Amino acid sequence: MTLLSICIPTYNREKYLQDTLESIVSQDIFKNTNDVDIVISDNASTDGTRELVEKYLKLYPEKIIYHRNDSNIGFANFEKVLSIADGKFLKLNNDTLLLKPDSLEKMLSYIKNNLEEKNILFFSNNASNIGGGAILYSDLNSFIKDVSYYTTWIGSFGIWKNDFEKVIKIFNEKTWTEIPHTYILFNFLENHRNILCISEELFESVCPQKKGGNYNVAQVFGENYINFLNEFRDKNLLSTAVYNKEKYKLIKFINKYYFDVRNKYNFQKTGYFKYLLKFYRWDLYFYLCYIKMGLKYVLRYL
Repeated sequence: MTLLSICIPTYNREKYLQDTLESIVSQDIFKNTNDVDIVISDNASTDGTRELVEKYLKLYPEKIIYHRNDSNIGFANFEKVLSIADGKFLKLNNDTLLLKPDSLEKMLSYIKNNLEEKNILFFSNNASNIGGGAILYSDLNSFIKDVSYYTTWIGSFGIWKNDFEKVIKIFNEKTWTEIPHTYILFNFLENHRNILCISEELFESVCPQKKGGNYNVAQVFGENYINFLNEFRDKNLLSTAVYNKEKYKLIKFINKYYFDVRNKYNFQKTGYFKYLLKFYRWDLYFYLCYIKMGLKYVLRYL
């Protein structure tokens, strides 16, 4: 049985997907063993994605699985690509995310070392505050404090096949949030599962001309993510102190993309107060940050 399935949801990213696939198939452990396969779920792309994948299918017919949706199912494609995969461990992978040389070997090492205990493996790519190496988390407070909103990055998310089959319902229920995988991580900690956060840099993102997804940054990172935090705080799994600190970090993060004066990012930038005011109404720093970023935006065009 395959140990690791690299699961790639994709839509109209032919150019970037080719680089991503090449970064995987060029590694010796992919070519010379049956430990790794690639699973692609195409969200009804209208570019040359199908033709590109078919070329790789001819080269590696036993190691690549390709599925094409009849229509674009949006973020439900995350669940779809995971459900198609049959490896013991399933890892989500952005279609613009390159795997560094020997990263497959390193990931497999963590998988093999956790086959019995089944710790949840979270590949932060050194985005967390823990430095190099790996650290085991058993509570949400410590996890949020160190990893923060990077829990939303799909490239970090992985799940054991047996675990995925148990949380498909939750995945589907939370798909509308566009970060269902984040909720599932929190849910694992709630149910006394440990998360092993691996900080080692294994990936390199090759971003499109305009970075970011075509979703509303204030809604997803503000309303949806903060609602998750609220829910687990109400369950006494997240302290008010950690919650408040995370809110403060979030507003700075959101403002970076909302006040995108150079128009570098592809995020939707509407409904700022609609999505955020309910959480920040009594926080003075929210208004000060807004004024500061607004002034930067105005001064750029003076």
